[in-house]
Amino acid sequence: MLSRTSATLILGIGIGTLIALPIAAPAIWDAKLPDGAATLWGAALGAVIAVAGAYWVASIPLRIQRRNAAALVFRFHQPLAFFLEEVTYLYGHRSSASRPASDVEPDLIEPDGWRGIADSAKSFLDAYQHLQRKHARIDSAVTWLVADDLAALMGLEIELESVAQALEELYQEASQPGRRLYADHPSWGRRFSLSVFNAHVIEYMRVLQAAAE
Repeated sequence: MLSRTSATLILGIGIGTLIALPIAAPAIWDAKLPDGAATLWGAALGAVIAVAGAYWVASIPLRIQRRNAAALVFRFHQPLAFFLEEVTYLYGHRSSASRPASDVEPDLIEPDGWRGIADSAKSFLDAYQHLQRKHARIDSAVTWLVADDLAALMGLEIELESVAQALEELYQEASQPGRRLYADHPSWGRRFSLSVFNAHVIEYMRVLQAAAE
């Protein structure tokens, strides 16, 4: 089945040809089209324009469905993107890989900071579980998404699954009383990974938001 863009392009070429040929005929053949041919040509042009108009009108409900589907998917994933950005900001990343081992103060997270991280991680995990229960509604909307939007959704789901695993571990870590993170702590890899996940999620959400507008 032709896509909307391909069909529109074909109709445009057809209309352009039908309009241009009678105008170009005198220059090409040094003669005007016979009256009968001109009549048939005019009828063909009218038919093509009618088909193009009917196709465009018929595609309006489809475009609305696609936009509504993208809006629904975006809305369900928006809390996850928010909490991920929040925990990424609070958890941060190592300020510089070249800092001396003795210079750990800028990379220190105090107990109050850990409580904030634990709260944000828990909020993400709760929202993720809520999203899993809503998958039936999301699946019903997926059929209306175009290829680019569907690819963004699939990429988003993969990233969020990885984030959920990382934040489950982080929540357990951050919930320990008096927890402090230093620059030589093995969690630096997770901090960097969360920053990468967050950047990818932001990009996927932008695609879905644009499709919903």
